[in-house]
Amino acid sequence: MDNITHEVRLANWAEIIKRCQARPQGQSANKWLIENGINVKTYYYWQRRVRKELFDKAVNLPALSLQKNEVTFAEVPCEALDNSQEYPT
Repeated sequence: MDNITHEVRLANWAEIIKRCQARPQGQSANKWLIENGINVKTYYYWQRRVRKELFDKAVNLPALSLQKNEVTFAEVPCEALDNSQEYPT
């Protein structure tokens, strides 16, 4: 299979996997797959392939070039607290 075909199939299955994971709460994956006409074994095969591709891409990302003992900070936004509530003692 050529690279373009592989990428198209991978993207297609990534979308199917995303839709399956967004299925209604309480509905099993197998039931969702059957209702959507997707072979269960094929789904799990492609789920494994998509995860492996994502893992391989993450492993190949360039490492952060932090020197030893170098300190970095990141701003974490948060909502304002409502101090008018009483707390039990």
